[in-house]
Amino acid sequence: MVLDGNQLSGQLSPAIGQLQYITKLSMSMNSISGGLPTELGSLQYLEFLDLQINRLNGSIPAAFCNLSRLLHLDLSQNNLCGSIFSGLSSLVNLLSLDLSWNSFVGPMPEIGTIPWSIGGLVSLKELDISENNFDAELPPPIGRLGNLTQLIAKGAGLKGGIPKELSNCKKITLINLSFNELTGSIPEQLAELDAIVAFSVEKNKLSGNIPDCIRNWTNARSISLGQNFFTGPLPLLPLPHLLSFSAESNLLSGSVPAKLCEDNSLRSLILHDNNLTGSIEETFKGCKNLTELNLQGNRLHGEIPGYLAELPLVSLELSLNNFTGMLSESLWESSTLLQISISNNQITGQIPHSIGTLSSLERLQIDNNYLQGPIPPSVGALRNLTILSLHGNGLSGNMPVELFNCRNLATLDLSSNNLSGHIPRAISNLVMLNSLSLSYNHLSGAIPAEICVGFENEVHPDSEFVQHKGLLDLSYNRLIGQIPTAIKKCSMLKVLNLQGNLLNGTIPSELGQLTNLTMINLSFNGLIGPMLPWSAPLVQLQGLMLSNNNLDGTIPAEIGQVLPQVSMIDLSGNLLTGNIPQSMMCNKNLNRLDVSNNNLSGKIIFSCPRDIESSSELVFFNLSSNHFSGTLDESISNYTHLSSIDIHNNSLTGSLPPALSDLSLLNYLDLSSNDFYGSIPCGICSIYGLTFANFSGNHISTYSSADCAAGGVCSTNGIDNKVAHPSHRARRLVIICALSLAVIIIRRNDCAAAAGKPRNSALLPGVPCSVQGTEDEMTVQLQQENHGTVLCYLVFHALFREQVQRYCIMDVDSGADGSVPEVPMVLIGNSSDVGWKYGKYCDPFNKSKVKCDFCGHISTGGIYRFKKHIVGVDNVVSSCKKATPEAKEACKKALEKVTATKGIKRQHEQDLRDDVHISSSVGEGVSNSEPNKVGPMDKFVRPIDGKSSKEEALRQLSMNEALFKERVHQASQYVARWVYTHAIPFNALDNDEFKQMCEAIGKFGPGYEPPSQFDLREKLLTEEYARTKSLLDDREAQKNKLGCTIMTDAWTDMKRRSIMNVCMHCSGGTSFLKSKETSDVSHTGEVIFELVDKSIEEVGAEHVMQVCTDNASNNMAAKKLLLEKRPKIFWTSCATHTINLMLQGIGNIKRFKSIVDQAQKVTIFIYAHHKTLAYMRKCTKRRDIIRPGVTRFASNFLTLQSLAEKRDALRGMVVDRAWEEMPIVKTKKGKDATATLMDANFWKGVTLCLKVFEPLFCLLRLVDGDGKPSMPWLYGEMLKAKTKIKEAFGNNEKNYRETIAIIDKKLKGRLDSPLHKTAYLLNPHYTYANKEIFDDSSMTVALMRCAEQYFGDDEISLKKMINGEWLLYENMEGPFKKNLASSWERADYNPVGWWKLYGTEVPLLQKMAMRILSLTSSSSGCERNWSVYEMIHTKRRNRLTIDRLNNMVYIQFNTRMLSKRQRLKDKKKADSLVSNDASEAQGWLFEGGDDHALVVFRDDEDGDQGVHPATGIPYDVIGEAMGAQEQLQVRRSARVRDLEEEEFESEEEDVLQDDDIEYEDDDEY
Repeated sequence: MVLDGNQLSGQLSPAIGQLQYITKLSMSMNSISGGLPTELGSLQYLEFLDLQINRLNGSIPAAFCNLSRLLHLDLSQNNLCGSIFSGLSSLVNLLSLDLSWNSFVGPMPEIGTIPWSIGGLVSLKELDISENNFDAELPPPIGRLGNLTQLIAKGAGLKGGIPKELSNCKKITLINLSFNELTGSIPEQLAELDAIVAFSVEKNKLSGNIPDCIRNWTNARSISLGQNFFTGPLPLLPLPHLLSFSAESNLLSGSVPAKLCEDNSLRSLILHDNNLTGSIEETFKGCKNLTELNLQGNRLHGEIPGYLAELPLVSLELSLNNFTGMLSESLWESSTLLQISISNNQITGQIPHSIGTLSSLERLQIDNNYLQGPIPPSVGALRNLTILSLHGNGLSGNMPVELFNCRNLATLDLSSNNLSGHIPRAISNLVMLNSLSLSYNHLSGAIPAEICVGFENEVHPDSEFVQHKGLLDLSYNRLIGQIPTAIKKCSMLKVLNLQGNLLNGTIPSELGQLTNLTMINLSFNGLIGPMLPWSAPLVQLQGLMLSNNNLDGTIPAEIGQVLPQVSMIDLSGNLLTGNIPQSMMCNKNLNRLDVSNNNLSGKIIFSCPRDIESSSELVFFNLSSNHFSGTLDESISNYTHLSSIDIHNNSLTGSLPPALSDLSLLNYLDLSSNDFYGSIPCGICSIYGLTFANFSGNHISTYSSADCAAGGVCSTNGIDNKVAHPSHRARRLVIICALSLAVIIIRRNDCAAAAGKPRNSALLPGVPCSVQGTEDEMTVQLQQENHGTVLCYLVFHALFREQVQRYCIMDVDSGADGSVPEVPMVLIGNSSDVGWKYGKYCDPFNKSKVKCDFCGHISTGGIYRFKKHIVGVDNVVSSCKKATPEAKEACKKALEKVTATKGIKRQHEQDLRDDVHISSSVGEGVSNSEPNKVGPMDKFVRPIDGKSSKEEALRQLSMNEALFKERVHQASQYVARWVYTHAIPFNALDNDEFKQMCEAIGKFGPGYEPPSQFDLREKLLTEEYARTKSLLDDREAQKNKLGCTIMTDAWTDMKRRSIMNVCMHCSGGTSFLKSKETSDVSHTGEVIFELVDKSIEEVGAEHVMQVCTDNASNNMAAKKLLLEKRPKIFWTSCATHTINLMLQGIGNIKRFKSIVDQAQKVTIFIYAHHKTLAYMRKCTKRRDIIRPGVTRFASNFLTLQSLAEKRDALRGMVVDRAWEEMPIVKTKKGKDATATLMDANFWKGVTLCLKVFEPLFCLLRLVDGDGKPSMPWLYGEMLKAKTKIKEAFGNNEKNYRETIAIIDKKLKGRLDSPLHKTAYLLNPHYTYANKEIFDDSSMTVALMRCAEQYFGDDEISLKKMINGEWLLYENMEGPFKKNLASSWERADYNPVGWWKLYGTEVPLLQKMAMRILSLTSSSSGCERNWSVYEMIHTKRRNRLTIDRLNNMVYIQFNTRMLSKRQRLKDKKKADSLVSNDASEAQGWLFEGGDDHALVVFRDDEDGDQGVHPATGIPYDVIGEAMGAQEQLQVRRSARVRDLEEEEFESEEEDVLQDDDIEYEDDDEY
């Protein structure tokens, strides 16, 4: 009986059991409902039963076990549920069984499972159980189905592992287990399935390497392994019939095998979203049948090879990699390519003209690369092109008219480039266009009326790649004129964005005819007239942004009816008048309302009909800077979702309503500059998330703390049941009243749920799968399984990338019996010592034992002795016979490096000893015998009895050595006692002076009496001062020859004494001259001038080339006075100070500040708690993530750099179970820190910060160090830094415009003076490399001004130098053209030495050049005195006058500078940005720590920085009140925390329990 497709309905009658002799019953594709009648089981002769595609429900009757002759059973695509009947094994003749697309699941555990009796179907060939909800494992008895050829269980809800018994199904050709929850690895036993043709396990949780068993599937044509957790390399595929292989979205690593296609017929290769590396220059040359290649989302690099055009490729996906180089011309010669995506790489150069040869191309995406130049006209030959996306490059020129010959274009995205010119009217040719983005370019002219032609059609090409249908984005260009009325023809338009242009005229009323619009953005133009010139409702409009125009009139009263679904309205920065209509305030869909900076007035009405009040979604509310009056209505509490309220700068009166306390989601409140009176509502402190509240400019007093502590108001009982908030242990609320700043710490008990269960979080292990986050970014944690743990964080960006990055920790799977197999413990040292590549610890409790990986030998002397074992250097250590030559060579080099280091250290110590001279002459009455000496050889050369035997002599020698060690230990105890008692820093014992002191005392012998305090203050201080001064004699000679720089700066010590320092810099380095106490006078320009002028007189005016200070106004006044008296001396701004101002300005840009703030929250959380800090140091191998710098900005850069270096370690830390089990990590701050470290956008931001900041910090190292004079390099390196910063932004002007503007602003008038530019001209490293510099008129003018000031009244010398000698240098004539003179090409050449050698024929120019090029550009050397002064003042010394202070600073500072200079000569360079203490890194240690920075940079030239950002009080008022007006202000706080501080008390400390963590030490001798 065959009744297929007859539209039968109703239920199957029980009378069907009367058809006793029926053999075939087929009633598929009908509408039969109800259950399966039990009477079907009585049809004993039935062989074929097909009831697929009906509406049957219920379970399969047990009577089906009587159908012993049944061959085919198909019950697919119904609503059957329950379990498969247990008598299934009785159907021994069954050949095919299809139960797919049902709902086999039930409330009881035994229901919905796959019975083990399925193994009794010994004749079964085809089994399909797809699309069910079994929630069970595939039973092992399935291996008994020896005749099975097809197993299909796609989306069946399977879990557990793939049974190894499946290998017994030798005849199977098709296995599809995709879209399940399978775990573990693919069993190696499946290698026996040599008949397999298609194998699919995609979208499971399988792990491990891709097994070698697939190499035996010689008949396989399709293998799908995608969307699992497979790791390891991609294997070779020697399968001659293989057509398709996919392993996308796994964790595969390594390179793609070079001979991947050698032994197969591969047509499709899908490997996107893995961690594959290497290049593909030779990889796919043998893939002669390849039509689809998808490698996007990996880490591949190198150039994209041109041979890909020789392959029969139809689709080429290479986006989201690291490909570099230019696009090959041959790549565009393919005759088959239809789709190309090379987005998000580092491709450079221009788009080749040969692109037009790809006549069949349908999709081309080369977004976010570094392409430059014009769009080639040949692109117009791509007549089949439907998608063209080139955004995020540096393309320039006009849009070619030929482009608009591509009449099939549906998506055109050319945004974020440098295109110019008009939008061609030929755009009317693109009749299929439904997405056009030209934003962020330099387009000009009017918007053509023809732009809407493509948006008139409803039918467009249907493609998965067509995005943003109905988008017209022309924002941020230079378009002028009015919005064309022809816009009404864009009937299919959904998003209209014309923001940031120069449009004028009125908003066309025709916009009201575009009923499909969801977003209108016309902000930042010059539009006038009414804001809503239409009355017809736009029911789909969700966003209306009209800010920063010149719109006037009132807001229409019917706006709520015209825009019923709008969620965002921004009308700020216009000329609107009248009141806010009630229909807008009561729009239940409105989420964000901004009408600030208008002329609106009247009373703010919050009351609405009750049905609307209860469902209001308003979150952001800004009415600031208008003329609103009246009181703040109690009905504001109806807007329960409000998060931000800004009503400042209006005329509101009355008291603040207590109803404000009911806004439990509020986090920002600004009511300043109104006429409110009364007190702040006490209940304000019960608002959990409130972080900022500003009540200044009113008549408001703070609430009483006693009232606020009343039960039911601010007590924990009143807040425990607040919803939608995470628990807070402690938080900070900033409240501004008048001009004072009050920081209130509100402590809270944990607000856990009543049941005591933790809030569902993606960071808690062992909880069901939970999803948190926005559409842009989500964090997902998979459920913990019984057989092991798979914690996987998926961070993906739905709007910008298709790539999915996975960070997983895989635990060991348990065995079949539930036991966990033993896993060998691999213990290696935490250091990066090369020895750990070849050995490991064999005993975790004895770290001196290291086991060799080659021979198994155990060395007992640590890693150092183990390396000797590898090399076999002596007979004391047994040598390894199996070590590879590479291992021996690596360990040998490491040992030689240690030996060389030891040798240098021994020689240095011996030199120190030799420098100590103690006279041996004695006076009358004193014995002339020297005291007994114990030298370095005495322990080996003590007298030994010559009659002793050899054994006795050796024993006596050993005793002497032990005695020597004991004597050293006893002496060291006295040293240690002195150190501990008087709090001497431990690192003071590493100083050379301390070692020489010990040597001198040792040479003197017993009886030495230390000097008295009087001797130290008087005689010895004077003598040491004279000795230090004599060490600087060579600098006097350099000063006389090449001139010098005078540097000055002011400082206020701990006793509020004001001191002015004067230093001198010459080519030999910086030296301290003197200091003067100026506590009784103001630091005016006259005072500074007198001090500088007197110093110049003492040094010799003929030797002083320049004075260098910061740009403070008093210094500039002194500059004018000095130029009047000494016109030949230059006065320049400090480069270090200026660059720090640049860094400060750039650091305040939102995109950079947000990254720094996020990173600081992470470090603050980690360093605030002992457990997190100890565990972090364990994961980073005892390395801190905070690197203190000499300034706050240096600390920011160095710490971000440190975080980037430890990125993998920190990510691994937060997904480790030990981290997750810490109680403190489960708090909100802990979850935020964890989420930040797992956020790919955060790390991308860190990378951008480093790329932008690094060029300036490299320049800062140059000008702030004493390695070489910086004047010849400053201007040239600044230009290079600007270029590198532009490259960091991809040379996209809209991205780098703000950053470069800050640099140019600080640079102007400071570091671009005639002296700086002349030094740039005199450095052939720049000018000879680019002769066009000589042609720059601004450079010529700078040279003239500098030369005029240098020669003064000597016009004869000036003319001779300019008109004669300069031309020889500029034209590279005379000695300048010699081959030897080309040394200027090296970056490490010495400009002064170069002029000395090759400037002999131009003596006047030579002298000027050598004196200018030997100058410094920074006064930071003078500022370094502060640390010396402060250290001296912190010691409690009696009667320390300013003269003695001056002498001590002179000795200490100059001695340090001499030592530093010597280290530079010895090439022991130290980073000038790194600090020895954490004073400037407080912002990384605790909240508000940046306010405790020692150094604060301010800029007199910035009007917006003339007041304190929080209080609004001018800095000069603050400076006057504090008694100091320095631009670089020193300050100390009582709360300055050190990195190693162990007693730092955190706000959540009582949650933790301290753990003692031991760290191994791999440091070599």
